[in-house]
Amino acid sequence: MDKPKEKKHFPACFVELPPQCEGRRAPFYLATEEYIADTLPEGSYFFTWQIGRTVVMGRNQVAHQEVNLDFCHREGIDIIRRRSGGGAIFADEGNIMTSLITEGGAVEALFAEYAEAVAAALRQLGAPATVAGRNDIVLSGEWRVESGERNGDKNGVACQEEKLSYLHSPLSTLHQESTLHQRKVCGNAFYHKQDRCIAHGTMLYDTNPQLMEGALHPDVTKLEQRGVKSVRSRVGVLKDYLPFDVATLRQELRHLLTDHTITLTDDDVREIERLEQRYYKEDFGEAWNGVSGEWRVESGERNGDKNGVACQEEKLSYLHSPLSTLHQESTLHQKLSRRIEGCGMVELHFQLEGDLIREVQIRGDFFELGDAETAFRTAFVGQAFTPESLREAIHKHHPERTIRGLNEADITSILIKP
Repeated sequence: MDKPKEKKHFPACFVELPPQCEGRRAPFYLATEEYIADTLPEGSYFFTWQIGRTVVMGRNQVAHQEVNLDFCHREGIDIIRRRSGGGAIFADEGNIMTSLITEGGAVEALFAEYAEAVAAALRQLGAPATVAGRNDIVLSGEWRVESGERNGDKNGVACQEEKLSYLHSPLSTLHQESTLHQRKVCGNAFYHKQDRCIAHGTMLYDTNPQLMEGALHPDVTKLEQRGVKSVRSRVGVLKDYLPFDVATLRQELRHLLTDHTITLTDDDVREIERLEQRYYKEDFGEAWNGVSGEWRVESGERNGDKNGVACQEEKLSYLHSPLSTLHQESTLHQKLSRRIEGCGMVELHFQLEGDLIREVQIRGDFFELGDAETAFRTAFVGQAFTPESLREAIHKHHPERTIRGLNEADITSILIKP
């Protein structure tokens, strides 16, 4: 018997917003995704949007670790948190944000189809784009430094001018030659909402590199794994390969990725604006303008191992978050973290009473397949903070199954010293 043919989500239905919806803050468009998922009939829906200077953080990231808050405040850069996992991104008017809303289904297949469809559209337009890593679209070729002369400082920042040429090359060559780099032009993320899947991404047509580099505090190990020293050296811009402006690119994406249109009404917009307010009130993010909560590290010294469990003591205080499950005076005593290839950074904070685990919080740039916070609390709260107890809790509850790319061996290696 033939296997049922997998459902394809492209071409999708384009969702057209009224003209007054251009230039809104990021939460408006994130709320639009939710509204489409909640309201429109089953199908695949796609739309694009642009925002002003904004850092968009992943659901489980810690603001001060990922974002230069003082720099963003000084430069007027908005900071918000999305409901999907993954890492923090900087976006401005030179970026195109893409959103796909589909029925629920196999996450890996959907995510792969989404990323490949966007990459294929860029290739049709003339950019040598390909899918790489767990969520990236990159320019697949060789960057060669032809010259590099010292030209002093620009705006007080030491800089070096380099003329770079892009040479097309097979992906196998990229992996073999350490001198070759893939330049990221799109990052993507996803999450579930009831029986719907929401995937979204950032497409880098152009940007202000000084603002991007100043706004973000990337994990050093993440950059080292990619053989680069900074955010700026890891990214590329599509304007160098496409013979038209960012507005035309938005139109071309619509043409290539959709084949019919639905137009939202003013009544729809009012409902979206109502949903938008939750992004400024709910406690799932740190931001300026009302989204509350910030982890502050007051001290962090290595204190060896506790009961055979690999640990690092950090006194962390949780500030201005009335909805937090942890009270403001609470202290998280143990922080355990590791970057897992194919998964991302996983960072666990344990609050202990003696040797018993009172509370668990999970942070990082991973992607969730389920409710990771609840799964880890269910597994560990009330358990003894010992290797035997932690192993038993992992084996019984398997909280790692709620995180894409994380397995039992990985979570055990994070929690228990070999």
